[in-house]
Order: sequence, then structure tokens, then C-alpha cells
Amino acid sequence: MQQNTPNTGRPSIQEFVQDLKRNKKKTALLAALAIVCLVVVGRLFIKPSLPESASAVVTAAANVSHEATKAESAPSGGSDDDQRRLKYIHQIDPKITRDLFAMKDELFPRSEPVTPAPVVIHPATRPAAPDQASIERDIRNEANKLFAKGLQSTVSGPNPTAIINERVLRNGDRIEGFEIVDITSRSCSLVKKGVRITLALTRQE
Repeated sequence: MQQNTPNTGRPSIQEFVQDLKRNKKKTALLAALAIVCLVVVGRLFIKPSLPESASAVVTAAANVSHEATKAESAPSGGSDDDQRRLKYIHQIDPKITRDLFAMKDELFPRSEPVTPAPVVIHPATRPAAPDQASIERDIRNEANKLFAKGLQSTVSGPNPTAIINERVLRNGDRIEGFEIVDITSRSCSLVKKGVRITLALTRQE
């Protein structure tokens, strides 16, 4: 036989939790109210820190003035230290007239400026230009080494050719820095830097 639980008219905790799960809006609203309550309770129990009371800062000029007034009000029969202190205070100029960042000559004496030695620029020494005779001698020696085999062959005609160092050359061609300028049946002339070299056939064709 099933027993019926008495209905008191109040929802149980389980029903309340299930209702919160079903209704998301109610859950969010209750969470927001709980946070607000925690903040309010925290403000009531946490004592706010008050700012510290401001204190006046006495400037150096006020201190000097106070010391001077105190020294003047002291009896004339004071000690020697009081008299010296009073004299020093009266000598202090309350206005600063010098540049605080300027260097004092008596503390930091300036040295004499150093005069740099004059710079003497010597003209570049150019090597002496070789004379034409030495140039011609060097070119002829070079030609004797390069063309040791001499002129090997020539072919005369409207477009003459010459064979030098196994190469077939015509007028205007260049070989080893020399330019072919004239080809005859028995010789070939080459020019380099204005020096003319003539190679002749060494054997009869």
C-alpha cells in the first residue's frame, strides 16, 4: 500500500533546485542578487581607510628666518657658538643670484686651451712619367716574348690574312693587345700604344 507524503504547501529543496535548472533567467537573477548582497555586506564590515592628514613642509628660507628670529631673541650674553651662528645667518643672502649649474672657477680651475698643431698637407709625389724610348723598348721586348714564333704565313689579296701564334688574323684584328694594321706577302705590322712592330716571314713558302 503506497503512503502519500503530506503536502505542506511549501516547495522542497529538490523542487526548488529543479525549478532553477529549468528557468535560466531566474537562476541568473538570483545569482546577481546574491553578488549584490555580498558586496553590500562586505562594505559594511570592511572599514574604509581614511587619507592621512596633510602636514605642512617648512622651507629652508622659513627655517633660516626662524633661526634668525630665535638668535635675535636670545640674550646677548650667549655662548660664542650662538654669536657665530647669528652672524652666519645674517650673512646669508635669501635671494639666489648665481646660476646653480655654472661651474665655479675657484673650485674647478680651467686649464689653458690646447692649440692644435697645424696640419701640413704635402702634395702627393707622382712617379716620373716614363719617356717614349723606355715605352718603346718595353713594348718591343713584350712583342719578342709573345710572338717568339714570328710570322708563320700570309695570304695576299683584296682581304689579306696573316697567321700568328696559330691564329688567322686580318687588318683590324687584335692579338695580345696589339692591333693588325698592315699585311703584305712577306710581313705583318702590329701597333700598340703608338709603337709599330713588324713581323717578317722567317722561311720561304
